[in-house]
Parts: sequence; C-alpha cells; structure tokens
Amino acid sequence: MRSWQLLPFDVPRGRRKLRRYLGEDEAGWDARFRSYLGDDPATKGTVWLRVQPASMRAADLSFRV
Repeated sequence: MRSWQLLPFDVPRGRRKLRRYLGEDEAGWDARFRSYLGDDPATKGTVWLRVQPASMRAADLSFRV
C-alpha cells in the first residue's frame, strides 16, 4: 500500500480550510487562493494530496528564556 493518494479537489472543503487559516473575508485573500475556489478543479488539475506517514515522532522543542 502506498503512503499517499491524489483525491479530487472538493471546493466546499477547500473554502472551509482557507477560511480557518486566512479569515472569513475572502476579498482579502491572495488571488491564487481565491482561484482554487472559483476555477474548475478538473480543468486546472487541482487535487488534494493525502499523505499517510508510516510512523510519527513528537519532540518538545520548547525552551525557557
């Protein structure tokens, strides 16, 4: 089994993700992010990449001043 998949781009899901990180006001977003939502994903070749790591590690990188 490979550790990644290409999935069709889901515009409503993409909008939710962008709103979470860029804010509710789409007019303030960079044009390249807005184009993902307005253009036809099939025509542009926009897809999701799902990565499934074989293992994960966590490290505490915090420090005290």
